[in-house]
Amino acid sequence: MYCEKCGAKIEGYAAFCPECGARIDYDEKKVSTPVEKRSLPITKIVAVVLGVCLVGAIGFILYQNNAINGLEDNDSVTQAETQDQNSNIAENYVDSVTDDSQTSVTSDGYPDVDVEYKSENTNEDYGINPNLVEDYSNNLDLSDFELFYSGIGGAYNFRYPTKLFNNLTIDESSYSSVFGNNHISYNFSGSKGSKMNFMVFDRTDNKSLTEMARFIADYEEANIYDGAKIQHSIKDEYATIVYTGYAESNKDYIVYDLIRADYNYVYVLHMITPAYTSEEDKLQKGYVTECVYRYCGWSGSQVEPRSYAEYYEYNTGNSYH
Repeated sequence: MYCEKCGAKIEGYAAFCPECGARIDYDEKKVSTPVEKRSLPITKIVAVVLGVCLVGAIGFILYQNNAINGLEDNDSVTQAETQDQNSNIAENYVDSVTDDSQTSVTSDGYPDVDVEYKSENTNEDYGINPNLVEDYSNNLDLSDFELFYSGIGGAYNFRYPTKLFNNLTIDESSYSSVFGNNHISYNFSGSKGSKMNFMVFDRTDNKSLTEMARFIADYEEANIYDGAKIQHSIKDEYATIVYTGYAESNKDYIVYDLIRADYNYVYVLHMITPAYTSEEDKLQKGYVTECVYRYCGWSGSQVEPRSYAEYYEYNTGNSYH
């Protein structure tokens, strides 16, 4: 039998438990189930310790690798963004600059400002040929539109035609504009006056989305000659304004502006295109504009760009040869 108190086995008819000294009562014939004293084998303890150490070591190695990769990625971005800068003039939506310097108004109604730009390698880095002559007929293949992707605000992404422009400047100066403080601007220009500016501004105002949308629409209407509103929509998270018209009264240049405002940023696509010289020229310039719009991260477009043949047939009713 077994001791009722500690569970030790009782040999023979001992009066007291040899383990705990408790009195053994044989008259009532109470037999208790032994209490097992369990202990974790030493081999299992060692296995657990080794397992914890192994998991810790693997975690540390993965952390180090991720940290190194992150630094390499950051280094590549930093090297691309912190090259030696040179000065130039860009046409932007500038209200005033942080150093209170004087600005002049450009022919398309927007002020000029002296800003700092990336180095002379910018054109080469982005596939821009400085000797290229502007010709929209060379930009009718979707494979010639290059992707620029950025994590800024989740929307500052776009594709640009690589065979249209002969110069690119990247403005990272912190000037103040009517839409907020400049975050970054990619400014493409061609040999015959075409311009394509992809800009993002940090908002510094206290306007609601509805108020900001109205402000942008009023600004566009005041600065575009003979303008027409294509879109004015407000959703829960952002407002979108699209305007087109002419840069000035002589109508030599066409303006196309796509602007989105959310609670943190204002994104601007500002396009200047020489006036149409023929029906074919109009189709080609219209196609490039449509592609840039559909590729633009803040347009909200859910439609993929179509081929020029599809665009031509849709707008003329004729097959493209």
